[in-house]
Amino acid sequence: MRATGAPDGPGGLPRRVLVTGANGLIGTALCRRLHRRGHRVRALCGPPAAAAGPPTGVEVAHGDVLDAGLLATLVAEMDTVVHLAGPPSVSESFQAPVAFARAHVDGTVTLLEACRAARVRRIVYVSSAEIYGPHARQPVDEDAPADPASPYAAAKVGAEAFVRSFACHTPVEVAIVRPFLVYGPGQSPRSLVAELVRQVSSGERVQLRDPRPVRDLVHARDVAAALEAASYAPLVAPARSFNVASGVGISTLGLARMLLDLAGRDPTVAAREADRPATTQVLRLVGDGRRARTELRYRPEVHLKDGLKELLRMERRGAMAHESTSVRDGSPGFHRQVLRSPCA
Repeated sequence: MRATGAPDGPGGLPRRVLVTGANGLIGTALCRRLHRRGHRVRALCGPPAAAAGPPTGVEVAHGDVLDAGLLATLVAEMDTVVHLAGPPSVSESFQAPVAFARAHVDGTVTLLEACRAARVRRIVYVSSAEIYGPHARQPVDEDAPADPASPYAAAKVGAEAFVRSFACHTPVEVAIVRPFLVYGPGQSPRSLVAELVRQVSSGERVQLRDPRPVRDLVHARDVAAALEAASYAPLVAPARSFNVASGVGISTLGLARMLLDLAGRDPTVAAREADRPATTQVLRLVGDGRRARTELRYRPEVHLKDGLKELLRMERRGAMAHESTSVRDGSPGFHRQVLRSPCA
């Protein structure tokens, strides 16, 4: 396998990076990191989310990743595109499989075509560990076959296939990043960690949909660091995939008890109605992160207990309830036309 060239890294700043899905949990953390480290960042924001969105000083657009005309404008003059856009909920995908397929598969193909026309040098596609499904050998590495157990995972597999095909017949380099269970400030209030933090902080009885599933939790700031590295690290193939994982699993029951212990509460939990068909439940999903450590030099920095303590403090202060769901006043913005960047 040949090593590919890479867009300028930390020694050749600033780079020009488009981030789609920029107002989501990972997108917000990534835009902040890139902007802070001197990159010129352009952000495509979708529907309002719990996260605060890109910081002041980032070019911001609001629109749909299926809008080919908008994407053509956004990718112009960009070196790198980090593609995060698309609904992230596994449970909601069972109720809206067509919408998930359109957003993740059709939206990705639309973006790829815009990148080809604009001669973007590298695409970082953010997939999901959910593609590995219920039967993968644990800890799962990047060469495990895809075995999607939900419409969300199936849509991610389809998008990955188009991304790999694109790398085979165009000069664009592709890094595919598969985060495991991502948590952090700005997470969806319907996510597992957010629901548990709210229940523990409020003093109400903690209820679990299923205490059994074991997951590998990674903080959004650590995922952002991995994505930045994937945007410039040399690749040993035109399309290369990377797990972003801690390598340590914890069950839903164990997570609830950890939060209760951190809050000084009794570790008693109760059951509640499941949010996905029992036959589609992935009972264990823990990642092998050696490839990212070796090739991206990625090292997770946020310990799980420290990340959970941060969320408990924020919940107590009411900060999570007041997170802005729109771009901050004063941020440069555009819908169909790009405004002059403050970083240009």
